[in-house]
Amino acid sequence: MRRLSVLLILATAACHSTPTGALAGGSTPRAAVEQFLAAANAQDLQALGAVWGDEKGLARDKFPRQEVERQELIMISLLRHDTQTIGDAQRIDQGRFLVSVALSKGKAMANTKFTLAQGAASRWFVQEIDLKPLQNAGFGGKAPAK
Repeated sequence: MRRLSVLLILATAACHSTPTGALAGGSTPRAAVEQFLAAANAQDLQALGAVWGDEKGLARDKFPRQEVERQELIMISLLRHDTQTIGDAQRIDQGRFLVSVALSKGKAMANTKFTLAQGAASRWFVQEIDLKPLQNAGFGGKAPAK
């Protein structure tokens, strides 16, 4: 019984921790977008969760685990890509930045926008992504709308 309790504690801790030695978030808005896209391509929920949040902290620390994982799976499905072009970060309201990203997957191409917020320790987090252009272009397995 004690062994089972220890395993459950370790499994729970693993679901809500960043990799050893790694800081949550990116060092710049661009770095946060790069990390987020790399995590999506690798289908790595842990890495995605380590850069998804806002100035108040990580999304995984604020919302129920099941909801966070569901949203992460949707984002991974839509953000998997073959090539990426990341634009310059543009300052918008309340200290946030907007970064334009062009993605391609096979014949599908789409431009989308990431909103980034600066959190603790001057780290940057992906707060929001405009997923509609990706859905409309056929990312995530749907056929493009005609």
